[in-house]
Amino acid sequence: MRRVWLALVALMLFAVVSRFGFGAAPSWWSAPLEYETKGDGAHLDRADATSAVVCGSCHVRHYDEWRQSAMAKSVEYSRFLIDLYAFGLDVRGAPVEDVEMCLRCHAPLAMVGDEPDLMMESDLVQEGVTCVVCHAATEAHADKNPGRLTWDFNGPMRGQLYGTLDVAVPEDAVIAASSFHATVRSDLQGSSELCGSCHMSEWPTNGLPIDWTYMEWAESVYAEEGTTCQDCHMETYRGRAAPSAPIRDNLHDHRFPGRDDGEMVRSTATLALAISNNPSEGVAIVENVGAGHAFPTGNATAPSVILKVSVFDDAGGVLATHEFEHRLVYGDADGKPVADPTAASILLSDTTLQPRIPQEHLFEIPAGAARIEGVLVYSPWEHAGVQWGTVLEFAGRYIRNGYAPEKVVKHLNKLHQTSPPRGTDKIEVTRAVLSL
Repeated sequence: MRRVWLALVALMLFAVVSRFGFGAAPSWWSAPLEYETKGDGAHLDRADATSAVVCGSCHVRHYDEWRQSAMAKSVEYSRFLIDLYAFGLDVRGAPVEDVEMCLRCHAPLAMVGDEPDLMMESDLVQEGVTCVVCHAATEAHADKNPGRLTWDFNGPMRGQLYGTLDVAVPEDAVIAASSFHATVRSDLQGSSELCGSCHMSEWPTNGLPIDWTYMEWAESVYAEEGTTCQDCHMETYRGRAAPSAPIRDNLHDHRFPGRDDGEMVRSTATLALAISNNPSEGVAIVENVGAGHAFPTGNATAPSVILKVSVFDDAGGVLATHEFEHRLVYGDADGKPVADPTAASILLSDTTLQPRIPQEHLFEIPAGAARIEGVLVYSPWEHAGVQWGTVLEFAGRYIRNGYAPEKVVKHLNKLHQTSPPRGTDKIEVTRAVLSL
C-alpha cells in the first residue's frame, strides 16, 4: 500500500513539475560542457602505475591509514555523484566525455592513457586517489581547472624525506631507501599546491566555485604563516615507514581527516553569547579558529553551518528562536536561490566562516528571558543527506524543456537504489549557554 501511495505522489509531483518547472533553463542546457584540462596523463600507460596493494606490502601502516581515508573511497563516493551527473548527460544529450571533469579528481587514473576508463572498471582506477597519484606527481597546478597533475610512474617515488637520488643531503639526514623503487625528496608533496590541484575548481557551466578550498587558504592568515594543508590533515608521528626503515619523528598520517571526522569538525569553530549595548538585544559571536579555509568549504554538496539560538524563561519555556546560516547561496538569472549550483548564474551570498574572522549575529531577547542557549551544527550535505531539492530541480527543468518524463523516472529510480556517499551526517560543533 505504501508503494502505491508513493507512486501516486510521484506522478502528481511530475505533473506539477512538468507544468510549472523550477525556473528557466540555462542557455547551456543542451550543449556539451566546455572546460580546460591540462592533466598530463594521456601519453602514459596506466599499467605502469603501482597499485596501493603493492605499496602496502612494505608501507603497512600508511596503507592501513589510507584505506580509512576519503582518498581511498573517492570512487565509491564518486559513483553516487556520477550517477547523478549521468542523469544530466543522458537527458540533455551531452557526450559521456563530460564526466571526465569529475574523474580527473575523484578517479585520477581513469584519465591515464589513450583510452579513458570512464566507467571506472579497472581495479587500479577503483583505488581512487591512490599512492602514486601523489607520490609519482612531478607537477601540480592549483587553478580552476581540476586535476592538473603531471606524473612519472617509472621514476622515483617522491616525498618529504631525502632519497637515494638526492645529491645535496644534510649530514644528519637518514636516507629513505627502498629495494623496490628509487626515492627522491620533493617539496611538491609537502605543498598546498598538490592538494589545490583538485581542491580548487569551478563549475564549467557558469564559472562559480565547486571547491574553492585552496583559494580560501591562499588568502588566509594560515598561508601567510606558512601553514600548509598537510600540517592539519597529515599530522606527524614517531614510527617506521616500513618494517626495515629507521625510526623517524616526522612520519605523516595518511587518513586525511576532514569533514566526516567529528573530532576535527568540533575543533573548528567557537561560539560565545553576550548582551549587546541594548539590554533587549543579544549577540552571538562565531569564529572559525581551527580550519585554514572557509567553514564550511567544498560547495558541490551545499554544506552549511547553522547557528540556532533559543531564548528560555524561568520555567524552561521557549520565548524565541533565531537561526543564522553560514554557506554559499547560488541564484538563477533572476536572482532567485537555486539548490542546483550547475544551473546557477550568480553567487547570491557568501556567509561562510573565514579563518580567524569572527562573525557577530544580533538577536532579540524578549521580556522574561532567563537563559539563552546557542548551538552550532555542521551539515556536510544539504538536508544532511541526499540532495533531493537538487534532484527535483533537475527533474523539473528536464520535463519543462520537453524531455521524456519516463527517462527522468528511470534515472530517479537508479539514484534511489544507489547508496549515498559517506559523511552525510550532521555534527554538533559546539554550544554555549548564557544565564540572565
